[in-house]
Amino acid sequence: MFKDLAAKYGVQEFDAISSIVSATEYSGGGQAAAKGFARLGSALRKRDKLLAERAKETMEPMIAAWVVIVMMLAGIVVDVTFLRDMFQDAAAKLVLSAALALTLLMLVMARKLGQSKDLD
Repeated sequence: MFKDLAAKYGVQEFDAISSIVSATEYSGGGQAAAKGFARLGSALRKRDKLLAERAKETMEPMIAAWVVIVMMLAGIVVDVTFLRDMFQDAAAKLVLSAALALTLLMLVMARKLGQSKDLD
């Protein structure tokens, strides 16, 4: 039954439970099942703890990246609105375009950092 649930819902924990139950049918009995479930429980708690620590560790660079992006966008807005007479020639427009491209690249990188598949 647990193998079917694991296949249907894609939950690896159900597959581990089915392996423990099927192994204890042939050897060990209830005592072996209890030890197997205790080990499974401690492994799941350790995995959850490591995932939580990793999420905390990636939060600080994520916040720093967003602060830098907001500051760069604010600088570009100030340059374009208040200092627009400085950007009349082609070289200055090229520098402004490069700054905008760098900001957009950082935005894409910050979004990719936040959408890490292994943190789900």
